[in-house]
Amino acid sequence: QINHHYHASHFRSVEDMLDPRQNVDYAARFLASLHARHETWSMAVARYHAGPDNDPAQKIYVCRVIANMVATGFGKWTANARGFCNP
Repeated sequence: QINHHYHASHFRSVEDMLDPRQNVDYAARFLASLHARHETWSMAVARYHAGPDNDPAQKIYVCRVIANMVATGFGKWTANARGFCNP
């Protein structure tokens, strides 16, 4: 799920942006680019959610994502994630 306000220029139309395949493809590429830029998945997910100027919202979101992944068996607390979230 991506925000039209910030990402519309990457699609030919709103309809294309709302197409699940195109939306997920773009979101995956965008998240990968954030990971390349910030070097950790914790910060990539934080920036994906709230951009560079919203640290409180980023922390809440990324820590919830990681906690949910751990709780469902699809992830683990890494040293970086622990440092970011202080669980």
